[in-house]
Amino acid sequence: MSILATAVTAAAEASEHGSNATLWAFLIAGGMMLGFLLLLLVMGSYSNVGMKHEAGPDVVDPSKQIGSFGPSGH
Repeated sequence: MSILATAVTAAAEASEHGSNATLWAFLIAGGMMLGFLLLLLVMGSYSNVGMKHEAGPDVVDPSKQIGSFGPSGH
């Protein structure tokens, strides 16, 4: 917790001197954190793929046009 307190104190001292560098640093770091959280969400959703229901048998639709490699191909 002391690292966070040190960072907030340093940001407050830098902002007293009128520095815009601190604002840009927080914006860039916040954007990076949002990006990593988005990647974490994507990874979590892919890890949940194996928990779906069992696959049923494939149903063959004879009216479907599937090209020359299908059952009605010549």
